[in-house]
Amino acid sequence: MKKFTFILISLLAVCSWSCTDDSGEYIGHLYTNDELGKAATSCLTVAKDTAVAHVCVVNGMENYRITFPNSGSYRAVRDTLANLNRSELLDTLYNRINRACERMGDDVTNSFKNAIGTLTYNEPYDLIYGPKDTISNYFKLYRGEGVRSSLTSALATQFANTGATTTWNEIVNLCNTNSSAPLTINLSDFDLVHFCNAIITEMGKEEALIRTDAAHRATPILKRIFGNN
Repeated sequence: MKKFTFILISLLAVCSWSCTDDSGEYIGHLYTNDELGKAATSCLTVAKDTAVAHVCVVNGMENYRITFPNSGSYRAVRDTLANLNRSELLDTLYNRINRACERMGDDVTNSFKNAIGTLTYNEPYDLIYGPKDTISNYFKLYRGEGVRSSLTSALATQFANTGATTTWNEIVNLCNTNSSAPLTINLSDFDLVHFCNAIITEMGKEEALIRTDAAHRATPILKRIFGNN
């Protein structure tokens, strides 16, 4: 009888440990790598849609407003325009490049959709059970440069539409005429880095909500995988 009781208690202890395991490892092994990868893709897709809805709208760039840093070549531009009493050109430029970004919604949606669709995951378990913005950071690492490059032409169009190109050309002409060193800033590259970072930052925020708030799990696979996370 004592031997039977000992065995029963041991079995109950094992079952209790298995049911209360909070490491995520037990739950993770309920799903295949393919299922976890699909969940990561779905997470990025939902996060991308939310980011576009937040950033690519009127005044959507206010929290991520793009301006020149006060150093290097950017500082030289500031100083040259200030000396010429033309500092207002920078404010005009900032307004126009940020408005250009806000008009990029369809282009961002298409570019990011294609990039997400080609992304593969060697260790999807680590992404699903990683920190709150792990999947978004993974996307930035492996697709960030590609999406920036793919948006170059669309941004040039919006620069022209908002007048940013005209303002920038005026600034370049003034700086080159009144400085011994030619201006070498690539405005498009500078803008795209900051703009895409804004989109991915918003994606990270939405990813965190998908992990913690059931209301943000907009697809069946997100409900299934992250509901057990």
